[in-house]
Amino acid sequence: MHTIVTNHRIAAVVLAAGRSTRMGSDKLRLPWRGRTMLEWVVDAACALSPVVLVGGPHDISGMPGQVTRVSSPVQGRPAGQADSLKAGIRALPPGLDGAMILLGDMPLITPKLVGKLARAFRPGRFLVPRCDGRRGNPVIIPSDWFLRVLELEGDTGARPLLASPNALVDYLAVDDPAILYDVDTPDDYSRLKNQP
Repeated sequence: MHTIVTNHRIAAVVLAAGRSTRMGSDKLRLPWRGRTMLEWVVDAACALSPVVLVGGPHDISGMPGQVTRVSSPVQGRPAGQADSLKAGIRALPPGLDGAMILLGDMPLITPKLVGKLARAFRPGRFLVPRCDGRRGNPVIIPSDWFLRVLELEGDTGARPLLASPNALVDYLAVDDPAILYDVDTPDDYSRLKNQP
């Protein structure tokens, strides 16, 4: 465990409920460097506390750390990212300043990067990392926007909130392309395996 110290209480929400349709199999269970992709993401998330892992059609048991596991059940239609995000936010305890949203298919995210983002966070403001001018993940959502998260629909995550006219957003420049790299397809996975 590499729990970090910040002046604010920030939880981690790991979204792992996707159906892996473009991969053709459960991408989060694919091996990389002796572990599954999802295990790498959860390990990075465990730099924060608490950690909520949101699963869906795939098994999310056996993850490292003190992780709360919740499902993202949806009746009558496929679950979207907003459904998973809402399930994660609902599972959080009170008294938080914010929640960092990590995607289960971004195994290059490290505890060090999680710590850097957490230390840059200011309550009441979103924090979005940028690399080479491009926005990436994970994003930190301030707790006073949690109720707005529960109104989201579809497969867009928190993007509509960031576009709100009254959203205060801090952008943090990071020299780490990991914030831009997710694994969706077999070609993405091949590139991941060729990482130095």
